[in-house]
Amino acid sequence: MSNGINLISKENVGGSKKERIKKLQNFSYLLLLIIAFLAISVFLINYKFSASAIRGEQEKLLAELTSYDETVVKTFLLENRISDITNIITKRKKYNDQIKEITNNSSASLTIDEFKIENSEMLIGVSSNSLEDLNDFLNHFLSLSEKKVISNVVLEELSLRASLYNMKIAANSL
Repeated sequence: MSNGINLISKENVGGSKKERIKKLQNFSYLLLLIIAFLAISVFLINYKFSASAIRGEQEKLLAELTSYDETVVKTFLLENRISDITNIITKRKKYNDQIKEITNNSSASLTIDEFKIENSEMLIGVSSNSLEDLNDFLNHFLSLSEKKVISNVVLEELSLRASLYNMKIAANSL
């Protein structure tokens, strides 16, 4: 009874020895191609991202930047100055309308010798051959005070120098 039981098969399940060698050979070729592809990939990656290649690119980039460096610095400083000037212009008070109102009705014989505006305080020095022209200018100045164009009108000086009458008026701008 135990003679008919054979645990080791006498049939060739995996095929013949030549077939197994052929499969092993094909598998080894496939493995060789995979390893060759990986080796070439590693070589190219190493070549592209190696320290010497990166240093070379860095030196080339620095050479390009130094040629543009002076131009970039000048452009940056110019843009910075322009933005500062624009900022100052937008913040400062505009006196154009007040100056036009003040000088609007002045006579031809009246000369404005001095015109200062500091911290909303005006100082105007005028001269003329005639006291009547100075009086008209002062009255015009006082009428501007009533129109709320200026405030606190003060006659600082009235004098005669070399046949010219001089007058200095101080006022606050609104």
